[in-house]
Amino acid sequence: MKPLLIIVMLVLVGVLVFVQTRPKTEPASPPSPSIQAGAAAWQGDIPEGTTLVPKGQARLNVQPMRRTDGNKVYLDFHITEEHGYMVDGVRVEFWYRYKDDDSDAWIEDSKRVDFFIRERLPFNETLVASTVLLNEEFEHLKLDLAATTTENWQVRIVDYNRAMQRAP
Repeated sequence: MKPLLIIVMLVLVGVLVFVQTRPKTEPASPPSPSIQAGAAAWQGDIPEGTTLVPKGQARLNVQPMRRTDGNKVYLDFHITEEHGYMVDGVRVEFWYRYKDDDSDAWIEDSKRVDFFIRERLPFNETLVASTVLLNEEFEHLKLDLAATTTENWQVRIVDYNRAMQRAP
């Protein structure tokens, strides 16, 4: 058993020496000051040819659409901006509602779910962002999410990070 222990220790010492003596690699070029891979749009510089719009001037609209893909239930957010501004970092809030059988009135669930959208809304376009509806988020309702419809979901814009317009 001693020879096996000696061999294992020699292998471990060899690995340790290799790790300690291998050359450290430096990045080929410094990181770009604009958006890094995986970073949020608003963490970089504003795009060339644009100027910031004062906070609160962007008028965002959102329409929900519930869909099923395979065994997953999604809620899509179709987001537009009335002036055609480009917008970064939109936060929405969504919740479930249902019709009361007796009065036919809509009853809104008090639980709200926040969803942050990292993608950029381009000039004069519609941004479609999606989230998977999780049973765990709505288990208190004891419902089958796949049986819900777009009509059952309400959504509102809570905030955005920044809006930009084309430079004059």
